Amino acid sequence: MIDDPELGRIATWVFVMTLAWSRHTYAELVVDQTVPTWLACHRRAFEFFGGVPARVVIDNAKCATPAPRRLTRRCSAPTASSLRATGSGSTR
Repeated sequence: MIDDPELGRIATWVFVMTLAWSRHTYAELVVDQTVPTWLACHRRAFEFFGGVPARVVIDNAKCATPAPRRLTRRCSAPTASSLRATGSGSTR
C-alpha cells in the first residue's frame, strides 16, 4: 500500500523477473494486475536486461494464466502471443 496525500491509500503489487543463471532481478511497483500491465512489465524487464531469455517460466499470476494449476503451467493466449513476439522460445 502507498499512502498518497491526495488519493489516499493505493493498493500496489511488485512485478519481479529474475534470470535463472545470473540471478539478476528486475522489480517494478504496479497499481493493478491487468494483462496490459503484465505485458508492459515484461517488455520493460527485457529492455532492462538488454535481451530476451530463451525460456520464460510464468508463475500462477491471475493475469498470466487461464486458471491456476498446480502441476502444469500454461500461459493465457495474450501472454503467450506477446512473449513469442519478443523472441522467447518457450512460454510455460
